[in-house]
Amino acid sequence: MSAAAPFVLWLDDPIANGHPALGGKFSSLGEMTASGFSVPPGFGITTTAYRSFMDAAGLSEEARRVSAAADKMALEDIKSETKTLIAGVLNAPLPAQLEADIREAYAELERRTGVKDVPVAVRSSGESEDLAGASFAGQYDTFLWVCGIESVLHHVRQCWVGMFGEAVLSYRVDGQAVISRGDFGMCVGIQQMVQARAAGAQGSGDEGGQLPSLRGADS
Repeated sequence: MSAAAPFVLWLDDPIANGHPALGGKFSSLGEMTASGFSVPPGFGITTTAYRSFMDAAGLSEEARRVSAAADKMALEDIKSETKTLIAGVLNAPLPAQLEADIREAYAELERRTGVKDVPVAVRSSGESEDLAGASFAGQYDTFLWVCGIESVLHHVRQCWVGMFGEAVLSYRVDGQAVISRGDFGMCVGIQQMVQARAAGAQGSGDEGGQLPSLRGADS
């Protein structure tokens, strides 16, 4: 792959800083890493990798059809409408170079951490996250304490499948299915799990300085 759009991109790679192929979540983690924050090590399986897989499997057109049709789908019809697509994502072979790159990256993460079968979070990081006027927060899938490369490969597919789940396809703003707005891709982030002493979240609902900040924490 070219340096501009690799299948795998490490968070500490200088080009990871805000790189669009890492999706919303992981491009932000790339920015944090570049800024010197303590971010657990990891890499993103980029939206380039997702699209390469979908093209090789012959699933890209069906994915676009399903996304475009989401506006007209009743909730009870989503599973039947996506059955063929989801089966393809779960079962189609990975392109040989893509699979090799993922295996090599996970082995490198084992070397960097000194842990065999290093436990990781397998995290969805979609291009559609944090759109203007819409957010897919909590609607895509993330899997924790995944150990071993075979399990990682399985859960990468599960994150891709999450693009076509009921929560995503039924999400509407002003009556329009948000997923139908574009041909969105999915990055899957692979990040070492850490034993946290505390966890928290901070966000802002501020649009133009009119709303107070929103903060939450749980320890």
